[in-house]
Amino acid sequence: MKNDTNMYNKRDKKIPQIISGVLLNIVSFSIYADTLYKTATCEFSASFPIKTEETITYYPNVGEIKILAAFNEKLGYFLRAECAPKALNQLNSKSDYYKIGNEYIDYNGIEKAQMSLIHNKGWPQLDIKGYKKLDKDIVTYRIVINFGKSSILTQYAGGFSNSYPQDDLLKFINSITKK
Repeated sequence: MKNDTNMYNKRDKKIPQIISGVLLNIVSFSIYADTLYKTATCEFSASFPIKTEETITYYPNVGEIKILAAFNEKLGYFLRAECAPKALNQLNSKSDYYKIGNEYIDYNGIEKAQMSLIHNKGWPQLDIKGYKKLDKDIVTYRIVINFGKSSILTQYAGGFSNSYPQDDLLKFINSITKK
């Protein structure tokens, strides 16, 4: 991968607020952070296999949202986690979950996406896999949206398709825990 700008910085400037389906202009700042994504208001946590960069993003009417991202240029992958308060009143059917997934796919420009709703960890997870062409490279993305009672944690992982899945992507996706 050429640099992290192609992989995730474009999206960090305007992150879709999947909670309400509205895109907002945001203000953010970055610092270097540890490798565990955990906040007081998120009922989930996720571990990163490498050091991360933390961005605090402010959404009007929602507040601050912590985003951790990591990029490994040598192995050709990046990882991101973000957790937002769950403003959706009810998710009554599969189509409600898939609607959120489709909005995320459209916003991120993911192509040939496949989605499945799973419940094997004790909470609903929308597992999405798709592709995107960045410059001359094909990148495979795996996005897992974890739906809790009060929050939604999204794990976003991408890597060069010719070496996908990189071990660290799988470690990151499988590291999710719930309080």
